[in-house]
Amino acid sequence: MTLRAFFTIWTVCLIIIPWSLGMAADNEPMEVISYNIRYQNNQDGEDRWANRRAAVAQTLRAADIVGLQEVLGTQLDDLKADLKEFEFYGVGRDDGKDGGEMVPIGIRTQRWEATDRGTFWLSESPDQPGVKGWDAALPRIASWLRVRHRKSNEQWLVINTHFDHRGPQARTQSGKLLRNWIAQNAKGAPVVLMGDFNAKQNDPPVQAMISGDGVLTAPPLRVARDDSAQPDSGPESTWNGFKSITPGQRIDHILLTGGIQVQSFTTLDPRTATDRFASDHLPIRATLVSTAAAGANPLGVRMLDFDADAARQIVIDREAGQYLGHPTTVLLEDGRTMICVYPKGHGRGAILMKRSEDGGKTWSERLPTPENWATSLETPTIYRTLDANGKKRLIMFSGLYPIRMAVSEDDGRSWTPLNKIGDYGGIVAMGSLVALRDRPGHYMALFHDDGRFIVSGGKVTGEMTLFKNFSSDGGLTWSAPEAIYASRQRHLCEPGAVRSPDGQVIAVLLRENRRQEFSHIIFSKDEGQTWSPPRSMPASLSGDRHTAKYLKDGRLFISFRDVPPKSATSPTAGDWVAWVGTFDDLVENRPGQLRIRLKDNRKGSDCAYPGVEVLPDGTVVTTTYGHWDEGQSPYILSVRIGPDELK
Repeated sequence: MTLRAFFTIWTVCLIIIPWSLGMAADNEPMEVISYNIRYQNNQDGEDRWANRRAAVAQTLRAADIVGLQEVLGTQLDDLKADLKEFEFYGVGRDDGKDGGEMVPIGIRTQRWEATDRGTFWLSESPDQPGVKGWDAALPRIASWLRVRHRKSNEQWLVINTHFDHRGPQARTQSGKLLRNWIAQNAKGAPVVLMGDFNAKQNDPPVQAMISGDGVLTAPPLRVARDDSAQPDSGPESTWNGFKSITPGQRIDHILLTGGIQVQSFTTLDPRTATDRFASDHLPIRATLVSTAAAGANPLGVRMLDFDADAARQIVIDREAGQYLGHPTTVLLEDGRTMICVYPKGHGRGAILMKRSEDGGKTWSERLPTPENWATSLETPTIYRTLDANGKKRLIMFSGLYPIRMAVSEDDGRSWTPLNKIGDYGGIVAMGSLVALRDRPGHYMALFHDDGRFIVSGGKVTGEMTLFKNFSSDGGLTWSAPEAIYASRQRHLCEPGAVRSPDGQVIAVLLRENRRQEFSHIIFSKDEGQTWSPPRSMPASLSGDRHTAKYLKDGRLFISFRDVPPKSATSPTAGDWVAWVGTFDDLVENRPGQLRIRLKDNRKGSDCAYPGVEVLPDGTVVTTTYGHWDEGQSPYILSVRIGPDELK
């Protein structure tokens, strides 16, 4: 390995978007990919570029704008031949061929055109701290383009810059120079900064670029790949290169200022035909839109607001001065009988129950319940099950320690007391229940815990764990819980499961409880035995306690509480909302088709543990609690949406 090969290059793409009142509102998002493709040939005795060229080109086809790092001029010539829909601009050190490296920018010419371009240099001085000997001769070079959207006329400034891998002091100084360049050239425009930083987000070189006035970090990018392919890399890694750097670091980031929103972001998983990674870096992809282009909506989907539409709202239960919260519902097989259970208190208290015989239009008084339901410690969850012989049951769980369950075998007219189902506990017990494919009477339940309730006398560990357990007798008995995912950095919880339309894949939407990231999603193709690594979902799906049901037209309706991460904003933050889109939108990380504010919550984000039912005629009945009236205690409310109102 040459000394040059050892020093991996530090590269950044910068996008600056001027905006004005005259900007077209129909602008489409910009798909951006930043990819360090690693210029070394003949690595480990193989012609690496010949073997990975097709995989690199295929990855780039998903973008509108690409910023490439560690690119030889000969490689760029090949990409120009492979990607004729793109126009590439680039500058390089030395001759730009095998003796020097290019830093090209590519634009999809059908949608974008370049209006201006140039180059600049950073940290040319050999006197900077941390710069010694030969590496002082390696300048940090950048190419930039001004691009214009052919339809909306929106203009962006795209910069692709190349830093080498020297000490943190030199890189920190370079970060300050780059930040100064932004300040001099942005002229008040919002900024997106993306690329390979050769540093983690909290390291000084990155902090030097995000510490300037108005420059913020984007929601963190996460890896979407098969961890078994790079066993040294953790789920937050985008790079697993030279052994002089700790393997498994996430050193590729996206940063942005106000005025630009990230609709979705992910880390891609490019493989060659021989199932090897195409580079030692994983490319990052972001879907970006300016707030000016999106109007007041930073989520990238069409918005509806049902808050003031009292005609579709039905009060299920309300008591002056009494907190009523956290309901769940179940629709019986007749398609019109609904049962709603909820605690008399905030997440805990006596479980109350009401019944509707007309699809949620009218509700009974509070119904009699077993005496020990008054001892419930947590939010109840209720489900319909069938055993292998077709025996119908309703089962209801109550959590913390221990998880307990009540059973009804007469469609909810009578119930057993709450009984312990095992020597374990959890938070929002059995937050999701999934019938297993081709195995009558078999179910998987999902829940989470932070160490306090999984065992008797537990304590907070700082680690959030997602659990699964199984039943083979229609939900009467349950196996011991098994951990699916655990992390101290990313607290994923409140699982909301939904199957793909063909039944082959289970998706689970997850709240991120540290509020550092958007909500996440995981997938299983083997009935919950194994799971994909978690990855972030678009801003349009960020929130808590996702409950998903299919509409009659095959789209998904997902109800939840809107809670963006601390680094992001939402026009409906803290409110009860719904998302409409397809299962493929979940798989492809797209923002979906529609967002609805179901009800404006008047106190923080204390609302929306929702039930969702779809009636035989396609009417959606979604139910939750919230602070619906200023200064009043929360109460239980349902919203009805007709089958033709979600077009």
